[in-house]
Amino acid sequence: MARCESKTKSGQQCRNKAIANTKHCYLKSHGAVGVALHKRVLNFVYNHLLSSTFAAWLSLLITLVWNFHQEDKLKELTYQNNAMNYRPRLEVISQPVIAEAGFLNDSVYVINDTSIYYGPLGFVVEIKLVNKEPHMAKLVAHIVRDTLSGDDNIRKLLISEAKHTRRMNFMPRDDFFKVKEIAFNDTISISMKHIILNVNQKQEGVLHHLFLYENELGVLYDTYYWIRFRLNPIHTFVQPVGFYKAQNSMLLRVEQVNNADVLKSIRFGESNTSRYIYSQSEKEDIYAFAEKKLESLPKSDHFSVKISTQGMKIFNPGTAHEFWIVATRLSYTDLTKIENIGAAVWIDSTSVSIPKPIYFQSISFNVRNFIDNEITIPKAMVNEYNKQNRQLFKHAVANYETVEGISYRSELVERLVISGLNVEWKIERQVLGEISH
Repeated sequence: MARCESKTKSGQQCRNKAIANTKHCYLKSHGAVGVALHKRVLNFVYNHLLSSTFAAWLSLLITLVWNFHQEDKLKELTYQNNAMNYRPRLEVISQPVIAEAGFLNDSVYVINDTSIYYGPLGFVVEIKLVNKEPHMAKLVAHIVRDTLSGDDNIRKLLISEAKHTRRMNFMPRDDFFKVKEIAFNDTISISMKHIILNVNQKQEGVLHHLFLYENELGVLYDTYYWIRFRLNPIHTFVQPVGFYKAQNSMLLRVEQVNNADVLKSIRFGESNTSRYIYSQSEKEDIYAFAEKKLESLPKSDHFSVKISTQGMKIFNPGTAHEFWIVATRLSYTDLTKIENIGAAVWIDSTSVSIPKPIYFQSISFNVRNFIDNEITIPKAMVNEYNKQNRQLFKHAVANYETVEGISYRSELVERLVISGLNVEWKIERQVLGEISH
């Protein structure tokens, strides 16, 4: 903006800025007589208010930005100092141990003309950690994955997912659990269920363990341990009687597979370890990502165990030796950790819940997320109930506890309905996760 070209009384050039598109300022004596009042007022404000305070406002703004910047740098410096001066260090003591292993399906394939069988495999892996530094380690997460490559790509993926995409398909609920404190020289054993998803043509892969933990001041660290594994062929000498062929192979019921053979099939090899200190921003991103993930999942423990009837098979139909086999499935939703699981399936003539002392068999969903129970019903017993005008009910009950010690019960009661040649089970009562006392 040009300066006013008029002279002051002392004969010096006016210091004011000129009104836009003119050669004079707001003063009438300098030639602003014919300029609109609002333009003269704006020119006065510009010359006497903004010009005098602009430097002050700019200085204040720079000071505020500088202070915020310095505060952030101080926080980050404090975080880094706390990270180095109060650093715990978790180390893996020895190779992982496979506590349980098994096939995930009802049946596995037997390679034709061989004694080797195969199928999708799951296992429970146990690993031991020790804290090697005199600072408390608060273990907050354990992530297990398998890949074809041997590097720290799970850590990179976690940081990338948390910072950028925040997608919800990476981290299952059990990865983040209640804080476990590990003092200096203390050891802890951790077990985690895992399903093998990635192996090459040689049946080789890499198993990754990522442990996230904090110190007493909230600094986040990790210990990243990965180890190569190989799945050796599993041999069986069970005669393939009653097998049926499927794509040049035969199917064998999982019940006929020796669990000890499955355990022996998994062999570990070379291992590596790396460690990392997360920045304050990386920690905040990861925790926000985890919280959002947990919020997207059902909060209720009520649906941890579901019960359903899988169907009924009739054998020796129309004869005096006719009998039925009814399959009941107990499935684990994998939404919350549960323990002390007991289940019972039985037949009687009342729909009352647990009408008499019932033996509950201890079961586990460690390897597979479902367990099938088959109960045999002689047709003669059904006929006898019909003669006495008594109903026939199938009961299935599962009792379990959460890690907090709260007891729940899932229950399914079904009534047998026979209409002509049709036989079906109609639900009388179904309970999903009722708190039991």
